Parts: sequence; C-alpha cells; structure tokens
Amino acid sequence: MGTYNVAQICENGHVITAYFSSSPEFGKKFCDQCGAPTLSKCPHCNADIQGKYESEGVFGFGFDAPRFCHNCGASYPWTQRAMDSLNSLAELTEKLSPKERDQLRSAIDDLVRDTPRTQAAIATLKILAPKIGAEAWAGMRSILIEIATESAKKGLGL
Repeated sequence: MGTYNVAQICENGHVITAYFSSSPEFGKKFCDQCGAPTLSKCPHCNADIQGKYESEGVFGFGFDAPRFCHNCGASYPWTQRAMDSLNSLAELTEKLSPKERDQLRSAIDDLVRDTPRTQAAIATLKILAPKIGAEAWAGMRSILIEIATESAKKGLGL
C-alpha cells in the first residue's frame, strides 16, 4: 500500500512540488512564476492537498494541480480564479442576453467537473460560442484548455 505525498501549489495553480511532506526543502513561500502565496492545505477544510501517490517500486511522472479538494469537494483557489475569469470574459460580450449569460455561467461550472450535466454544458457552450465574439472566445478557450475535464475538452474540440 502506498500513500499520497502533500503537494504545494500557488494560488494561481502553479505546482511548486508534489513531494512537500517528504522533501520540504523544495517548498517555497511564494511562487517563482507569478509571485502568489503557496498552499499545501485546502483553505476550506485544512486537509493536505494530495500530491504524488507513493508506493514501493512504483514511480510516476508528471503532476497536475487538482481542481477540487479530495476531502471537502471545494474548488481550490486556482480553479475558482479560472472559473471567475471565464465568467468575466462572458460578461464582456454584449451579444448575450442575461438568460444566456446565466446559462453560460452554469455551463462553465459543469465543464470543470465530470457530471451528468457536462454534455449539456458542452452543447450550451457550442451554441453560445458564436455570440461570445472572437476575442472573448480566444481567452475562454485558453482557460478551458487548462481547467476543463478531459471529456469537456474532447467535446469542445480543445
């Protein structure tokens, strides 16, 4: 049986280390990429952020910052910031009605979680994308590539 190490990640989602508990010397108070403070615990429930899974004889490569806390299910700050940015971009377009903006906000939430509503969220975004505008869509696309689930990325052609 193995255990999870603790990850240290900045508030903007840059992974500092996936081995913070076993190698704290690799930790940093602030991110060297953006200057944001770093976290090793969920700000909502104080549980350790799960890092790399360690098991005797098993070695893995790569580590992506988790989007949600394994203990309480809350969005990590980097996930929430990305979702807020998506919503801000959606607000920039004047071609969406208030109802369509609400639909888009709801869709964004379902694009970063694998839920039964993810496919409906993909369809909603595809329908609304032409109204969003090229510049706002380019920004949204860039953020979605980083935080959307794999099924959402595939469904949106990202």
